Amino acid sequence: MVPMGIHLLLIGSSLLVILVGVPMALGKVPPNRIYGVRLPITLRSRAAWDAANRHYGWWLVASGLMSLPISVGMLLLRSGEGAVVLYGVVMSVPLIVGIVPMMRSADRAERAESASEGADDADSNDAGARSIPDHFK
Repeated sequence: MVPMGIHLLLIGSSLLVILVGVPMALGKVPPNRIYGVRLPITLRSRAAWDAANRHYGWWLVASGLMSLPISVGMLLLRSGEGAVVLYGVVMSVPLIVGIVPMMRSADRAERAESASEGADDADSNDAGARSIPDHFK
C-alpha cells in the first residue's frame, strides 16, 4: 500500500508539470536565467528559444495531462507500488520523446533567423563564433 502522501505528491507533480508547461507552450516565457529550455542553441538565438520553449511546453502539458488521471486513479483505487511505476513511465515517456522534435524545431528556427539576417559569411554562422546575448549574462 502506497502512503497517502505519495499519492498527493504524484497528483501535485502532475499539476506542477502542467502549470510549468502552459506558459512555455503559449510563448509567454521570455529568455531568462531560470525558467525554460536552456541549451546552447536556445541561448544563442531568440528564435530558437521561442521555438524550443513553445514546442517542449506542449510536451510538458501532455505529460501532465496523461499522468494526472493515473495519479488520481491510484488514490481512488488505493493502488500499490506497481501503479507508481506506471505513473513514472507515463510521466517520463512524453518528456523523453519530446526532446528530439524540440531540438529540431530550435535548430530550424535558428537557421531561419540566420538566413533572414542575411549572414553571407560562412564563418559567422559557426556556433563557436557566436556570443551569448546580454539577457542571459
